[in-house]
Amino acid sequence: MRRFRRRLIILLVIVVAAVLAAQHYAAPTARRLLLKEIKRTTGLTPLVGAVRLAVWRGAATANDVVLANLHPFREPTLLKARAVTVNVALLPLLSKRVVVQKVTLRGAELTVERNRQGRTNLQVLMERLGGGRGPSVRAPVRVKKIALADSTIRYIDHAAGSPPARLVVEDVQALITNIDPSNTDDPLATSFRAQGAIATPRRGRLLAEGRTNPFHRSVNFDLKLTIEGLDLPALQRLYPASPVVFRDGLAFLTTSATCRNYRLNAHNRLVLYNLDLRPRGPSPVVAGLPLTTVVAFLEREDRIDLEFRVTGDVRNPQAHLRPAVERLIAKAMRDKILAGPEAILQAGKTGTQVGAKALQVGKKTGGVMLEGAKRVGGWLKGFFGR
Repeated sequence: MRRFRRRLIILLVIVVAAVLAAQHYAAPTARRLLLKEIKRTTGLTPLVGAVRLAVWRGAATANDVVLANLHPFREPTLLKARAVTVNVALLPLLSKRVVVQKVTLRGAELTVERNRQGRTNLQVLMERLGGGRGPSVRAPVRVKKIALADSTIRYIDHAAGSPPARLVVEDVQALITNIDPSNTDDPLATSFRAQGAIATPRRGRLLAEGRTNPFHRSVNFDLKLTIEGLDLPALQRLYPASPVVFRDGLAFLTTSATCRNYRLNAHNRLVLYNLDLRPRGPSPVVAGLPLTTVVAFLEREDRIDLEFRVTGDVRNPQAHLRPAVERLIAKAMRDKILAGPEAILQAGKTGTQVGAKALQVGKKTGGVMLEGAKRVGGWLKGFFGR
């Protein structure tokens, strides 16, 4: 019995040593394969630090991963990550299939850059992943899950002017499921959920969830978006053509949107608090009202609650979302501003009618009182003999 236990222990030690040795010597090979796969899929050459393997669970972790930005975008990097862990299903490897169960990025910094033509580097990357595959080119690998933890998303908008507008979302936690570049049929194949803190002085919160398929032939998505405590002065650079300058104010936005074959239908609710603003130069009319009137109204109201819809074709180059939203908000403000004078006029009309009725009642009442006084006077005169 003791001899059997000794042999078992020796066998376990040999197996563990063999696994550790395999991990040690296979790590350089895994690193080369990882670099080759990323370059083949994206066309970009990444920089990768040390690679550690966990053979028993089919996992590889790469440290200090850097992915350069796409040409011709200006920012140096598309992605930087402190650690990237890839979990691969073991059984499909026996049939020479690669199924990535999960990719986890920790301490990542993703840069979303928008050029002056309105296109982003992510749009170009998705087009590269989903298109251009001839019959001799192997399809990109399907990934069941991508998770981001303790990460940052930087948004740089060159279309806003020079220098470009910047917005940073920190503490990002996100999960994306079912990423399959070969699936171009299901318009809503990929689900996503993300939350983070907007890096402004009063740190707003962002929560987004929905479904889409970036590899589908047309644009389709379901989206629920909530933004809480958006610091308006800190976002002024994103709207350089705005007719007003925000000195203070918070915004809360909820959006429920669907898009099918490029047709957008979004219901939005926007609540504005504690606005302090001034006109940006001479601009006499906004939404059919003098700008000074609009500014005075906005500063007078502690809370402005607006609901509006945005519809249209997202392919139309003239149908930009921001101007459409601004026009709808301006119309809602104009209706709200004009509602005050209309209510006063209506109240005046009602008051005049009430006053006329009261006058008629007064006349009748006065007549009754006068007749009663005459009768009382006659009775007193008869009683006292005068």
